[in-house]
Amino acid sequence: MSLEHRARRARTKDVGQELTGPSHSHIEVTPEEHGNLFFWHFQNKHIANKQRTVIWLNGGPGCSSEDGALMEIGPYRLKDDKTLVYNDGSWNEFANIMFVDNPVGTGFSYVDTNGFVHELEEMARQFVVFLEKWFALFPEYEHDDVSTTTYLTGPI
Repeated sequence: MSLEHRARRARTKDVGQELTGPSHSHIEVTPEEHGNLFFWHFQNKHIANKQRTVIWLNGGPGCSSEDGALMEIGPYRLKDDKTLVYNDGSWNEFANIMFVDNPVGTGFSYVDTNGFVHELEEMARQFVVFLEKWFALFPEYEHDDVSTTTYLTGPI
């Protein structure tokens, strides 16, 4: 099954509600070390004055961006260890939001043990590869405001 098929097929349903177009998958950034970055993308519920995409990176390294997705600004909240509930304060109200586990080896991202990132420049190169492949996979977002104004955010 192709990555595109997996990403588009991987839909998540909220309790009683379906969000618009959530998708998640892995994108390979270092084939020689099997390095793959995990992403979880949610479409906006409404469009403000223009289509925007916000990319959330939790930081660390070593902290999964799924913390931001499930405990901070994502469309779901963890109610308990088995239940997700809708987050009325989610940032996807007026912007697409994508959570990325970066660098490889963080959260749901993975890599061979000899492929962990040791330098910031290496991590940046991998993230650029990720973005290039993500936009190739989802060309409908290439005209979002992220291409002219970059919205990268996360806890500092």
